[in-house]
Amino acid sequence: MSRLAMSHERGPDRRAAAAAEGTVLSTASGVIDDLLAAFADHDRVSVGDVVDQLGATGFPMLVLILVLPALIPIPGPYGMVFGTVVAILAIQMIVGRPRPWLPAAMRRRSIQADLLVKGATRARGWLVTIENLHSPGRFKRLAGRRTTRLAAMVILPLSIMIGLPIPFGNVPPVAAIAMIAFALIFRDGLALVLAFVAAIVAAAWVAFVFWFGGELLTRIWPLLG
Repeated sequence: MSRLAMSHERGPDRRAAAAAEGTVLSTASGVIDDLLAAFADHDRVSVGDVVDQLGATGFPMLVLILVLPALIPIPGPYGMVFGTVVAILAIQMIVGRPRPWLPAAMRRRSIQADLLVKGATRARGWLVTIENLHSPGRFKRLAGRRTTRLAAMVILPLSIMIGLPIPFGNVPPVAAIAMIAFALIFRDGLALVLAFVAAIVAAAWVAFVFWFGGELLTRIWPLLG
């Protein structure tokens, strides 16, 4: 099935049917377009609004869209918020839950709509570029249902890393999660293997930053005393 023939039909019912059939539902850039249109007139957008708008697009697409705001350089604990949401979704993927669920307190967390729209608009360009690098169904056995749970086990610690107070430390984990989500959306086994490698690199980067920060602190602390 070519990418041009992928479904861009809107509405939860169509998405639910496509998800049940196990087909590639949509491109991430197409979903971004839907979200931009839906929230254009909003002052704030909550996590629940995004989840409801996505409907039954499936866990990988939901993870991809929700992890992107963690890259927006705005004040506040947004990395922690969206990292926690992705962690909850990853746990549900591991246990095999058919539909996403989030607690009410998490659904109410919100962000200014204009900031989200600006971030999504900037992200759309490179999303299209990344989509063009994927081949739907390539080595799809490597991106099957069992591998999806394995991928969720990798996403879980990465999502925790997103919430850590490390300057620019959330970028590698977010990139790795996005790569995993793309691979699962397109059932691209080769891309999933590369995403796992990226996850290892991201974990190593976070560990290095922690180590370096600790070493720096031990050297500076005596001077401050």
